[in-house]
Amino acid sequence: MDLLALLLPARCGACRRRGSGLCLDCAATLVPERFVLAGPTPLEVVALGRYEGPLRRAVLAIKRGRRDVAQALGRRLAEVVGHVDGAIAAAPTAAHRRAARGFDQAALLARALGGASIRLRLEGASQRGAGRAERLARCVRFVGGDVAGRRVLVVDDVCSTGGTLLACARALREAGAISVEAAVLARAERWSG
Repeated sequence: MDLLALLLPARCGACRRRGSGLCLDCAATLVPERFVLAGPTPLEVVALGRYEGPLRRAVLAIKRGRRDVAQALGRRLAEVVGHVDGAIAAAPTAAHRRAARGFDQAALLARALGGASIRLRLEGASQRGAGRAERLARCVRFVGGDVAGRRVLVVDDVCSTGGTLLACARALREAGAISVEAAVLARAERWSG
């Protein structure tokens, strides 16, 4: 057994129960849903559930650097999404967020779905505190990968305004993707309609 695991046993990112990054009780509270983001080209999104309760606490644990929680939720997301028929792109994460966390949560989630083969880069100011208009105006640039004539799934942790996901979809379509969909851990309340 790993000495670190013995000294610091894993705890659920939602309820802190010992055992794993996401316990069975908290996993049972997930209610997957599908919704559509309105934009120039609507974007279909699947989420593990609403950004509230145990799922919100688990996502916040990821944002504080809990890689094990990201891996556990990534496995759940993979179960909901099923087989991915096409390429996968992790929504871009700001460099300072990756550095603070020690990993890129979207890339880790994408790995659970089969691995990101498409690279995107975020350009512009931080989206923290930005409104919907500012988020929608963010620029995501296609950096590399084979998207021409392919379907692409964009993976991220939370859909709050939908700005980042729509910007990713726009960049991918401009690069030649025939269709783009998204998968996220949580859907913020503002998208509950």
